[in-house]
Amino acid sequence: MLFAVLMIVIAGAFAYAKVTHPDLRIIPVVLGIAGFILGPMLGVFLIGMFTERRGSDAGNMHRDLGRACSPRSSPASSTS
Repeated sequence: MLFAVLMIVIAGAFAYAKVTHPDLRIIPVVLGIAGFILGPMLGVFLIGMFTERRGSDAGNMHRDLGRACSPRSSPASSTS
């Protein structure tokens, strides 16, 4: 239901923009939004493709817990 409402709002916004600015092209706007979203995702995928080692789930959990419990992770203790 939420996705349907979101689609209706976006379609209405584009229809209003097209009526008020007839020279507006929808495809470049959509491609720009897709590039903004999919570009970083492609970058992370390529890093994974060129990385030879695979991290372990236990190592990732240990790193995340270490960051969460570290006093340096607090924004209040940041000096820079």
